[in-house]
Amino acid sequence: MKQIWWEQVPNARAFADTVFDAASKGKNTVVISKNGLPWYDFFYDKLKECFRQGNGSKSIEELSNISAPGEYLLNHYCKPEKRAAYRPGKGYANFFASSEDIVIHDRLFWVRLNDDSLLDTWMTFISDYVKERGKDKKQASFLIECTTNKVINSKKGITITSFEDSISEYDRFVFCMLAASSVNEKGNIKKYLSELISNVIGNNVELCEKVICDYRAFLSNPYTVVSKSFGDSSLFTKTENEVAHDVWLSQVRIVYPVLEDFREGFVKKHWRDIARNLPISSSSGEVYSAPEDVELGTLRFLADNRKITLSADEYNALVLHTQARNDLSHLKSVDISIARKILE
Repeated sequence: MKQIWWEQVPNARAFADTVFDAASKGKNTVVISKNGLPWYDFFYDKLKECFRQGNGSKSIEELSNISAPGEYLLNHYCKPEKRAAYRPGKGYANFFASSEDIVIHDRLFWVRLNDDSLLDTWMTFISDYVKERGKDKKQASFLIECTTNKVINSKKGITITSFEDSISEYDRFVFCMLAASSVNEKGNIKKYLSELISNVIGNNVELCEKVICDYRAFLSNPYTVVSKSFGDSSLFTKTENEVAHDVWLSQVRIVYPVLEDFREGFVKKHWRDIARNLPISSSSGEVYSAPEDVELGTLRFLADNRKITLSADEYNALVLHTQARNDLSHLKSVDISIARKILE
């Protein structure tokens, strides 16, 4: 699943390529995500690989939740005699920028921040360092990664890349379609499974992997499958009623068009019998004058009153599709056993 997401979903891949390209070219980038990146370890390994290929002269240094960037870099990346030469009045950014005999300029610093209150401190330090160091000199680069819901304003020399702004609902649906393509089901069932997963799991694309592994049970009762497997509120917070709405919405998008296809095919086959009984009023008072306009409920009425000659199989199919349409029209989802009969 991780390869599908990061390598085949268009905007997920574009997001990754943007970050990888920035790192390999020594650009300073802040990566923002609300809940962290999916399949983070895979993303991290890919980034290291791209960085090594594109910028072999630098090495990556990984830092986490450092509150004072200048002080930390001075104490951990400068020799004792260099530390002794530092004077607070000059400032860390200016001190590093004016020094040539330090390893800082040869590093990519990958900084993970769990506290977004530290982000402005880091961005200010980086911006000052870049400005003081100048474009023509070798300089350190920074990749800052932060989980936050806040809107972050950029500073000079730094690019902001937001995961959520890069990924759309369409990308998540494409991912679900690609993931569902491996199941042993007919095309319409795969479409419904894709739609259902996309609606139920939303942004939590990592949940897709286990859902696909237990997809038959998920189709029958998505809330039970997901809530039992992912009861942690940080992973899945939807109520049973919200999931029920997701099921209904998925069926409206996938099952409803199939019902309409059935109606059109039924009308074409029994055009003459239907035309002989027109005009006719529906239960809601709508008057039908043309066979192609007659809805399933009225077709069922004609069949029940022997106005249309049908085989037993045709009648049962009409009843099945009419009831499904009535349920969906009244905000009620149909049982998966019924949905399967319609979609297959």
